[in-house]
Amino acid sequence: MSQDVEVRVLSAAHWSSSLCQRTNGASCGIGVIILLMNPSADIMLVHQGKVLLQKRDNNPNIVYPQHWCLPGGRGKDGEEPVETIIRQFQIETDYVLKDPQLVLKDQHLRTGDGMSDRYLFHEIYDGVSPINCHEGEKFEFIAPADFDKYQIIPHELEVLLQAIKEGLIK
Repeated sequence: MSQDVEVRVLSAAHWSSSLCQRTNGASCGIGVIILLMNPSADIMLVHQGKVLLQKRDNNPNIVYPQHWCLPGGRGKDGEEPVETIIRQFQIETDYVLKDPQLVLKDQHLRTGDGMSDRYLFHEIYDGVSPINCHEGEKFEFIAPADFDKYQIIPHELEVLLQAIKEGLIK
């Protein structure tokens, strides 16, 4: 005896309203919902051999409080990753990215959230426009030689070390 099973792939914005239904509209006994989080986008803004990092708030309700990370954030439904990073970075800093270049696309587990596609962009800082801090404790350009002096989120540190190997931070 076989049962109808429906698999739905939903964005985070739509998961809570999903019901398992047969094609005739009746509720079925078995259902699988795969929750895909909206992609995240981060920026590696480089200036004179240093990369801009953001110190996260001292809030126990966030993952890795007081740790350093690349600036960025989660996309909105239907938003392209490059649009996400331009929007997020401007919200967080008032700085408008000119031409962010995609350097990495991978999947990562967002602690407490589930799997998410992550897009990492690279751009050289113009050296003129101010970078204000509207999210987290502060932003700081940090030299790779000093990474060990900062409490950087482990998976972010891996990405930064790979970027050094590939010559993106110089």
